[in-house]
This record gives sequence, structure tokens and C-alpha cells, in this order.
Amino acid sequence: MISRSSRSPAITSWPAISSLYKSLMFRCYFSRSAFIMVVFTASLLVMPPLLPPLPPPPTVLLFVPVIIMSFLVFMAFIPSQMPEFSP
Repeated sequence: MISRSSRSPAITSWPAISSLYKSLMFRCYFSRSAFIMVVFTASLLVMPPLLPPLPPPPTVLLFVPVIIMSFLVFMAFIPSQMPEFSP
């Protein structure tokens, strides 16, 4: 009969497999996101000299971010219509 101390562990424990899987998954996601960021940075450096200059946008479109921001500020400071339930 083989004693427990002489057996080699053929199957690793579940937490070890789980941590190995998580570290492998983190490395995969990190390398993929790093690759996407490098490609995006390279395209920002390479594309402007290659593309022709674009005409400026219409003046009305320049006011779209200003209108959105003013609407958000207005919504932030108007009083709420919810009834107060204070005990």
C-alpha cells in the first residue's frame, strides 16, 4: 500500500487552478488592450499626414456640445419633483 506522503499530487487544488485561470485571463485581456492602444496611437501618428485636410464643420454643429452641457447643468440644478419620505 502506498502511503500518502509518497504520492505525488497529480491533481492540483481548485483554488490553484482558479488563480492560474484568472492570471492567464488578466494577461490575455491586458495584452489585447495594450495592442489596441498601440495600434490606435500609431494610427493617430500616421493618418494625419496621409489624409487631406478636412473643411471646418458648420457653425451650428459647433454649438451642439455647448447646448448639451447647458442642458446637463440645467437638469442638475432644477428641484426634484419626487415627494420626500422622511420618517
